[in-house]
Amino acid sequence: MDAEISREDLARVLYHTPRIHKLDLSDSAVTHLLRGFDRISDQTYDQLLAAFNKFTSPHTPFLPTLSELVVPFYHLKPENRIIGLVWGPRISKLSVRGQFIRGGSNETDSLWQNVTRLVKDSENRLTHFDVVIRGSFREPLYWTAQTYTIVLQTLKTSAPKLTHLNVESFPLSDIDLIACLGALPSLEVLTMNIAVEQITFNSNTDLRGLFSGLKAATLIVRAPDVISNLIQVWNATGLKSLTIIRRDRSHFWFTDRIFQHLGQHLPARSFRSLILCYTVDDIPSDFKLQTSNTTSSTFEMLGPLSGLEELLINLGGRVILDDNSLLSVAKAFPNLHKFELYEREGSIPSTISPQGVLAFTAALPRLQDLVLRFNGTGNFPETSDIICHQLVTWDVCTSDASHVERLYSFIAHAFPRLRKLVWGWNYAHPIFVDNINIVYETDADETRAEQSLACWNDIFKRLKIGSSFNEGA
Repeated sequence: MDAEISREDLARVLYHTPRIHKLDLSDSAVTHLLRGFDRISDQTYDQLLAAFNKFTSPHTPFLPTLSELVVPFYHLKPENRIIGLVWGPRISKLSVRGQFIRGGSNETDSLWQNVTRLVKDSENRLTHFDVVIRGSFREPLYWTAQTYTIVLQTLKTSAPKLTHLNVESFPLSDIDLIACLGALPSLEVLTMNIAVEQITFNSNTDLRGLFSGLKAATLIVRAPDVISNLIQVWNATGLKSLTIIRRDRSHFWFTDRIFQHLGQHLPARSFRSLILCYTVDDIPSDFKLQTSNTTSSTFEMLGPLSGLEELLINLGGRVILDDNSLLSVAKAFPNLHKFELYEREGSIPSTISPQGVLAFTAALPRLQDLVLRFNGTGNFPETSDIICHQLVTWDVCTSDASHVERLYSFIAHAFPRLRKLVWGWNYAHPIFVDNINIVYETDADETRAEQSLACWNDIFKRLKIGSSFNEGA
């Protein structure tokens, strides 16, 4: 890189820099532009800064209006000069991104020391901070707990204005660290990875009264007891949304018991969104493993949360609902605009009929996105009895189908605004896994699956809308 920059060249650069408010150093175009910058010598770097200072006021930042910075993990090496060049006095949003790093603890610890330095250099301006290192959920960590403990403790002293925090890549096993996050005075949105199987309290640490300003939380957990331990004691009285991500299947999850705790301890007045799902890399061939069935009693446990607008359940286990019990769910949560009850059952057809789907959607006038398995082989409503609904997307999962004409007529008349239809017959979620084999339990299941998939394929062609075909995906 040539440090001999003309006045004209530098003037062109300086003309654009005040317009840059967000810089993503992980972007491929930016990476290409800055290629080789992290390898320039100290002398060249100093000459570059001298050239810059010659045409600007002393101590003027290179990017004076930059407020958001996304940094790849590898750019945090001590010898890298990019961060020092772009760091400015207005940065309030800092993100650390990257792939999982396999290396010695000394190497990665030095990178986290630079993260700590950046937090301190923000001088109490940080409002958003997140660390997302892909692949760090399940892999053995190659940085020490002591290192990221220092990072989190620095947030408490150097980021009093922090409102958004995502530290999913830090497996928290120390109650003191969780309490440290809960004490952040301005925190509103939080994602954290709780690695312990149960939260126990001692005389020195207590979570009661903490997380008082929290509005949205994402909890990555292994054991369901952690959920009840936490929500019973925190002070998140204004919580609006909660996402629970199941880290693995080492523990059995009783959905009724989990929902009972949620219904009892979540704030009914403010709460609007509940999501329960699994991590990307936790997809067993038998999706029912370590999960109880979802029944009408499961939803009854959530009764106090009648203001729910979004309810997504994707944990595994069979869904045992019929038309009447499905309708009771709609009546219990009349404001739903998004409902997901994902099921990959392949051996037993659903007991929910097209008539039941119609009654369910009719009771939910705001519903736009639906994930629901049903039995599309009979009990169709008369066309004259169908009232149009505004449903936009529908994932029918492993729904049985046999009557193309009747099923097509039902969908076309009931949901004229439908823009996306998703179907499939496998245990693996199509969003997360590519090229996985379909799992059938018996030869009869395979025959039924092939017939149903052929039927859905024909329906899609007739509807002429966007779709996703999950066979083998």
